[in-house]
Amino acid sequence: MRIVKCPQCEKRYRVDDGKLGKALRCRQCGKVFRVAAPPPDADPLPVAPPPPPPVAPPPPPDPACTGHVGAGVVDEPEQRRPGSLRAYLRDVADTLAFSRSPGNVATFAIMAVIVALRDTLLPWAGCLGLAGIMIVSGWVAAFLLNTVVNAAAGDDELPSIATTGWWDDIVLPLVKYAVSWVAAWLPLVAGLAYLAAMESLGVDEALGQLGQAIGLNFDQIMNSDLAGAALVMALLVVSISFWPMTLLVVAVGGMPALVRLDLMVRTILRTLPAYCVVVLAVLAGLLVPGLIGGMVMPEDAQQQDASALLLLSLIMAPLSLYGKVFAMRAVGLYYHHFKARFAWSWG
Repeated sequence: MRIVKCPQCEKRYRVDDGKLGKALRCRQCGKVFRVAAPPPDADPLPVAPPPPPPVAPPPPPDPACTGHVGAGVVDEPEQRRPGSLRAYLRDVADTLAFSRSPGNVATFAIMAVIVALRDTLLPWAGCLGLAGIMIVSGWVAAFLLNTVVNAAAGDDELPSIATTGWWDDIVLPLVKYAVSWVAAWLPLVAGLAYLAAMESLGVDEALGQLGQAIGLNFDQIMNSDLAGAALVMALLVVSISFWPMTLLVVAVGGMPALVRLDLMVRTILRTLPAYCVVVLAVLAGLLVPGLIGGMVMPEDAQQQDASALLLLSLIMAPLSLYGKVFAMRAVGLYYHHFKARFAWSWG
């Protein structure tokens, strides 16, 4: 065990030796920092090192060879350098196979079982089941937010699922996740409120459109004959496109950073091609599992057989979690690769 302290607020933590060299997030200020490994023990009898051998001068750069900077200094390949779109795309693609690590497989399997129990058994347990659903949802939210933090620090491993306290590991993550989602939907809410105030939509119709939007029911919104359907669809696209940024801000920077809308918009504009990839990755992570579940279990079978609903829940739990982990890592890797272009920095 070692005692480390946050470099920003100097809050002290007791960490295991297994976490040396890994990224941690301060629970007090939200600062992400790495736990430094202990320096090697000093040699009690230091011996002067031998003189270095003579070094031949570097050869002159080959004009026909790319990647040289100055005389004989080879720059890091573009596809491996953080900040390049190619490197980011490669890492996002590698995220599809995050299960190659045995530790990631074990962590994912445990979380998938927990999600499956939440979706299949707890809804039948009445008030206790509702409390259990909230607790598990907070646990899952902490896991997803920490996945963003780990990816933002360049860590390929999934975060630990261990908990140390109700507030820090259950309640606060659930609040953060919900706040990131609500903040992204504010443009749509404002648009529906405007339509209701102008009496273009009734309050019930506006709430129905909001419910369809949150459920990502694009077909029903596009085929709606209600007034303002085009505006609702446009604001829906804006809200969905903004959620990766609000999620990143909440996970890495903290909820107070959400007030700086101007900095978030400037960051998106500075990294627009990469941010478009983030949005597509998040949409794929959220929608593709549902499409696969619909192909595995047709809708008419779901309505006729209660056992089919149970089977669908068991199938969807790991699929949905896999899609969300992919989306969270895509968001975190976006910060890892392009933080130099952000309009602000969290360190």
